[in-house]
Amino acid sequence: MANADDLRGLAQDTVNAYKDRVKRIKGIKRETKDLMHTCKEEDKERAAEVSKLKANADKLVKEIAGENKKLKADTGKLVTQFTGESKKRAADTSKFIGECKKEDKARAADVSKLKANADKLVGELAGDNKKLKAATQTLMRKFTGESNKRATEVADLLSDYKKERVATATAWKGLLSSMASARKAAPSPIAVETKALAVAGKKKPAKKKSTKKRKRK
Repeated sequence: MANADDLRGLAQDTVNAYKDRVKRIKGIKRETKDLMHTCKEEDKERAAEVSKLKANADKLVKEIAGENKKLKADTGKLVTQFTGESKKRAADTSKFIGECKKEDKARAADVSKLKANADKLVGELAGDNKKLKAATQTLMRKFTGESNKRATEVADLLSDYKKERVATATAWKGLLSSMASARKAAPSPIAVETKALAVAGKKKPAKKKSTKKRKRK
């Protein structure tokens, strides 16, 4: 029973370790997925801001074009100013996008590194599982050998017990048979005494000689 409990405990520890490692891998994958999702959402927000700025600028240019000449001149100046600012904003936006791309590359490198670490961890877990499986099989073979040895010893003990039981039963039967034969062969003491009395009764008692002397006339 102790060997069986140890084996069950070892199997349970193996299962628990495997579950913990699988859980860790799932956590790494989930974190990686969340990180990539966050990057995509930030890119979408930045693209929406740039598109909104461009739409507002186009709308403003159309409104200014419909005004009078003075307003057009002022607008031209303002457009020039806006153009400079737009260029600056475009440069800033381009720079910002470049930084975003750079960050995306860094994040991609981090994701690649995380994936490599995850693959390495999976390989290590597979190696550990192989070692653990080999150790378990060795232990099971050892337990099986001991169990077979004990089974052989028990079988030998049972065989010896059966032989002794048969020999004892045979001797007991022989003793009973001998006692029965002895009872049949030996006459009963009462019968012997009765027979002796009967024989004595059939015999006539011997005549006693007279001791008296005859007198002469």
